[in-house]
Amino acid sequence: MLTTPSKRWGVTDDQRDPVEKRLGDRYDLYDVATWEARSRLDVFSVQLTGALRTTRRWLLILVAGVLFLGQLAIAGLLIAEEPVLGVLGLISVVPALALAGYFWYGDPDRREPLELLAATFILSVLFASFASVVNTVFFPLFALFGVVGLPLFFFLVVAPIEETVKWLAIRVHAYRDESFSVVVDGVVYGAVAGLGFAAIENLVYIINVYLETADAGVSAQLGSVIDTTYLRAFVGPGHVIYSAFAGYYLGLAKFNPENRGPIVVKGLVLAAVIHALYNSLVTLLPLTGLTFVVFVVAYDGIWFAVLYRKVSRYKSLYAEADRTGDEPSPGASRSALSTADTSDSER
Repeated sequence: MLTTPSKRWGVTDDQRDPVEKRLGDRYDLYDVATWEARSRLDVFSVQLTGALRTTRRWLLILVAGVLFLGQLAIAGLLIAEEPVLGVLGLISVVPALALAGYFWYGDPDRREPLELLAATFILSVLFASFASVVNTVFFPLFALFGVVGLPLFFFLVVAPIEETVKWLAIRVHAYRDESFSVVVDGVVYGAVAGLGFAAIENLVYIINVYLETADAGVSAQLGSVIDTTYLRAFVGPGHVIYSAFAGYYLGLAKFNPENRGPIVVKGLVLAAVIHALYNSLVTLLPLTGLTFVVFVVAYDGIWFAVLYRKVSRYKSLYAEADRTGDEPSPGASRSALSTADTSDSER
């Protein structure tokens, strides 16, 4: 029985049809057991596939943009009339911005380009509209279960959908760029995605409080808005940390394509669980004012320490890889060696 190997590059025996494996070197098996673009129809099919893939990305962004504009049309008018709301929204994300900047500044390979960071930020702001719609649709269902329903809502809907849309903000653009060249670049883009989500979420909270206290008088209304800004400033860094975890595993997945799916799922599950646990605790515990701030700082501090340890482990191995052997080029051999070493930290 003849078992000559196929000459198709990058294709294993398990991926070949038996006819190709045994007769591939004796016959032209095009359109029988193998395929490549030969005819005009083949070329058209390749081009259409590429167009559909590109269109899928842009369609996702377009739908998100339409939802975003529809949901925030009133918010835009309010900010135009009361610019202080926009200023307070910016103030509320300063701690989250500082944390994202820390991850960006500490990139061991090369700092990610600002245009990619800006794109990730904007995409996260836009994709937040998907989470808003899903949360709004499902909340009444879980509200029927009373106090038990809220944790279920957080674990099954809020956290998974919010972490997924932040992940998407990285996946549809920055992930594809060659600047995403080492595992921990995922942490940087994840942090920026979290920053974008926190920015729009904080602004929505501030505007909602402004509208809800419209009849309380100017002084009381302003006081409520400022209090909300203060509290939301402590909430924002959590989004940065949660999505940085998902981003880390997205980076790990990029350099381990044979296990890409499970690695991505692991990152999203971890981020969602941390997020949902936070939501559940701050909802069920009797936290107000100072106790809320202390709890949030402590909770986020614990998970930041875990993430810091993972990133530090990677940086130390990156530095070791850089010292041994020939000088590697950014995004090439250095990332490959560092990615392989990173798997040891999971043991």
